[in-house]
Amino acid sequence: VEVVEVFSEGGIFRQMGVLKGLRQRIQRRPLNSQALALFTRRLGDLLDAGLPMQKAMDQLHAQTRDRALKNVLRSAAFRVKSGESLSAALSGYGPLFPRSLIGAIEAGETGGGLITILQGLAELYEKEDDLERTLRSALLYPTLVLLVSAATLVVMFTYLLPTLSVLYSDLGQELPGPTRFLIGASAFFQTFGPFILVGGFGLLLGLVILHARSPRMQKLTAAAVLKLPVVGRIVLNREIVRFSHTL
Repeated sequence: VEVVEVFSEGGIFRQMGVLKGLRQRIQRRPLNSQALALFTRRLGDLLDAGLPMQKAMDQLHAQTRDRALKNVLRSAAFRVKSGESLSAALSGYGPLFPRSLIGAIEAGETGGGLITILQGLAELYEKEDDLERTLRSALLYPTLVLLVSAATLVVMFTYLLPTLSVLYSDLGQELPGPTRFLIGASAFFQTFGPFILVGGFGLLLGLVILHARSPRMQKLTAAAVLKLPVVGRIVLNREIVRFSHTL
């Protein structure tokens, strides 16, 4: 008889479909390990304390600060109150929750060990969060070194070498091969540098969009990551741990 919009979008996002779609895509990105650990740990503790699932979901919604997760928990709590199981309620949010988490929750609902499974999942995601923090800390210094090196090369090819090339040309002497190569590379980057940057950015953006929309591209990217010298072994071991723990 009547359809009423409960959670309306505001202002400009209602008028501009592209921005609205981008906002929804950002809000529905997969949750990180820290958010999943907090979700499973708090829900397991609330259920272990004797709260019914409906009240536990309401408490989670009230306590959560992550905006994307808070909106999902509000909607999921409504679906649980309507009679759906927790796994069915969470499975309606695309890639936000991992399929392994939803499958484990469904197994806990079927077998009666939901609290134990939630606590085990919380332990797994806490370990993953610790690993991600360790990797970020370990990669921070090399990343800074690479960024500084790239900035130094840009300054050298853009400002320093053109000045030195004028000086060398005034000397009227034949330059060594490596020096001529650097001067030629500097002239090339001065002429085509902006086009290379714009083209590289467009190519990177296209690959990101293709990866987000193409399952085949995702498989190819995953296979390429597994073949990397050091990172591939870390990713493989992490997936083995996740698979074994969830199983």
